[in-house]
Amino acid sequence: MRKFIDKFWPVIFLFIIWFIFAHPYFLKDKAPFPSTYQVNNFAPWSADDRFAGPVKNGAMPDIITQIYPWRHLAVEIWKSGEVPLWNPNSFSGTPLLANYQSAVLSPFNILFLLIPFADAWSLLVLVQPLLAGLFMYLFVRSLNRGKVASLISSISFMFCGFITVWMGYATLPFAFLFLPLALFCIEKYYQTSKSMFLLLLSVCVPLSFFSGHFQISLYFLLTTIAYIVYKFFITRNLLNTLYLILYTSFGLLLSMPQLLPSIEFYSQSLRSLVFEKNEVIPWGYISTFLAPDFLGNPVTRNDWFGHYAEWNAYIGVLPLILAVYSIFGKQKSKTIFFFALAILILSLAFPTPLQDLFINLRIPVLSTSAASRIIVIYSFLFAVLSGFGFDQLLADIQSKKYRKILIWLLTFGSVLLALWAVIYFKLFIPEERIIVARSNLILPSVIFMISAFTVFIASMNKKLLLSLSCVLLLIVSFDMLRFTIKWMPFDPKNLVFIDTPTTQSFSKIAGYNRIFSNLGGEATTYYNLPSVEGYDSLYIKRYGEFIGFVNNENSKNLNRSVVLFSKNGKYASKAINLLDIKYIIHKIADDHAVWTFPYWTYPDDQFKLIYKDDMYEFYENTKISPHAFLVGQYKVEKNADQTLSLMFNDNLDLRRKIILEKDPKISQSIGEVGEAKIISYKPNNIEISVDAKDKSLLFLSENYYPGWNASVDGKETPILRANYTFRAIPVEAGKHTIQFSYMPWSFKLGLYLASGGLIGAIFMILVSRRTNRSKPSSS
Repeated sequence: MRKFIDKFWPVIFLFIIWFIFAHPYFLKDKAPFPSTYQVNNFAPWSADDRFAGPVKNGAMPDIITQIYPWRHLAVEIWKSGEVPLWNPNSFSGTPLLANYQSAVLSPFNILFLLIPFADAWSLLVLVQPLLAGLFMYLFVRSLNRGKVASLISSISFMFCGFITVWMGYATLPFAFLFLPLALFCIEKYYQTSKSMFLLLLSVCVPLSFFSGHFQISLYFLLTTIAYIVYKFFITRNLLNTLYLILYTSFGLLLSMPQLLPSIEFYSQSLRSLVFEKNEVIPWGYISTFLAPDFLGNPVTRNDWFGHYAEWNAYIGVLPLILAVYSIFGKQKSKTIFFFALAILILSLAFPTPLQDLFINLRIPVLSTSAASRIIVIYSFLFAVLSGFGFDQLLADIQSKKYRKILIWLLTFGSVLLALWAVIYFKLFIPEERIIVARSNLILPSVIFMISAFTVFIASMNKKLLLSLSCVLLLIVSFDMLRFTIKWMPFDPKNLVFIDTPTTQSFSKIAGYNRIFSNLGGEATTYYNLPSVEGYDSLYIKRYGEFIGFVNNENSKNLNRSVVLFSKNGKYASKAINLLDIKYIIHKIADDHAVWTFPYWTYPDDQFKLIYKDDMYEFYENTKISPHAFLVGQYKVEKNADQTLSLMFNDNLDLRRKIILEKDPKISQSIGEVGEAKIISYKPNNIEISVDAKDKSLLFLSENYYPGWNASVDGKETPILRANYTFRAIPVEAGKHTIQFSYMPWSFKLGLYLASGGLIGAIFMILVSRRTNRSKPSSS
């Protein structure tokens, strides 16, 4: 038992630290979920202050409006036996798997098939720091660091600012936490030449790319490649390097079912054209590296400068100063690599000429996303260096290199004194915010002083080195736990997407007819209420242009992530019928407010009240166009801009005539041409029964997008782009069954390539083992 404890006590310690953080879920039946936003939408009694948390300051609402509903939709589609490829509930239809953040292919989704959704989500969130800590421990130990040093690196990384502030999303940390495991595989392969580490390296790549955030996975991949290159220059072992590159490539092939559809979607979206400085960390924010709440914290609602979630680079007071101390150690090649790479990363996160060059290079994804998120690489590198710094500190105490230790402590002491001077002399900070900075600088200062005092005492008596290790480890644990627990909300599990009379009544209007309200994905996506609006980093550019024209005749000045339907847009009255907006969800408290849909300004017989409770009313639009209908007339217009003007011409009846980009080469008919009825509506498949009196066109109020295929009575037929962003197909006279199905070639090709990657990885492992067996024995 003693040997077991001696060997595994660091892992046990990591589990204890993690459990202290996660215990509200296990012991208090609480979920790591900011339920306030969703509760306030649907429960009138929640207007008090009982649900304090970062969501109230806008730091985490995306979890409720995007991430959680997308994952819920994906899981429900998986349960129905289909691949979650399409989301019919946002933007009048949009890719689901390809939007990336839905994490459709994450293997962790199996949790949702085994246990209740709220529990699966809770474990998904909570396991992130645990895995990050365990993987970091393995990696730092493989670098020949001591157990305590490795624990300091692990705790610093598992609760660092980036993982903490994004933990609730269950995407961004997952995309990066496999990095230390990948680097561990690289180290162990160089040390042992065992093929199992090559195979595990291949697995790490899709585990990251399936996690739900492409930008962060790209950082994971680039850092992995940089480490392989570094190892080559250190070892000059070309064969090992080629094997590592090959198996990393196999991992990329395994990721293709996610990557190829997402690349296709990116090319169809506005984001592919937006190259701009976004979320660059200002130099004034560097004080938060040492005191994370120096400029306030959204949780305590006293943040006044910056974007706390996007710019957070905290790794702990002690780990930061230990990381700096490491550069004076003996492990020159490793520490120089980690430190130099970290400085490069900082130069890309802050406003520097290098950062400007990076943006001007117009690199897809990297030059169109939040620049500050690259800070996660710095956090990882400095967390690793903190372990090196700790071991170096112990060695220097034993070698009596007191002068170096003293200079190090005085340097950071001076930095803290400079921050105190900023407060005392009221420099750079508004006077009313001085109290925030002062109160939030006390704890970092105390942590530094206790750490410095402990180092001083241990320097006086080397027998106290073990005590020094214990004290510093506990200081790091306390600091990082306090930081993370302060940020992460734990709300009663029964408040995670609560049931109310309103939400229970959503089932009455769920289907393929669209709704309009001031509610976001917490209603539309989660409860299967198709909406014309949406909020996502990727959306179909054509659709955004269509809505932009409807709003104010401006199809070019679009928001990079949001599509909103103007309540009082110039062509709103005509568009609501074309878009099949059948239901209006109206919050009673918003009566006649400028931000709500003005149903009262329409003809009295157009909107009929069909439901009412204490908070909401549902109105039915009686004058909508059907979701699918037949028309006999069309006009061909190849100029996209002209199409929009033609559509909303007062003389054009969109129920009788549609605008096409290609000539269907069929005769036109005037008057009623038949009927169409949707008989089955699923995310990836729509079945329609038509009875056409003559040759006609079937119009479907769903977005035109590559990968959708159509068939008439089992015979494939081309889909035409109609009314700028929707679909139409030609139909012969008579009764027909029409199928629309979504199975993009990008996804199928990704499956083929993934199969090739899997076969290639297994084949190379078998060849390697056979080659090793055939080598003659050295005896």
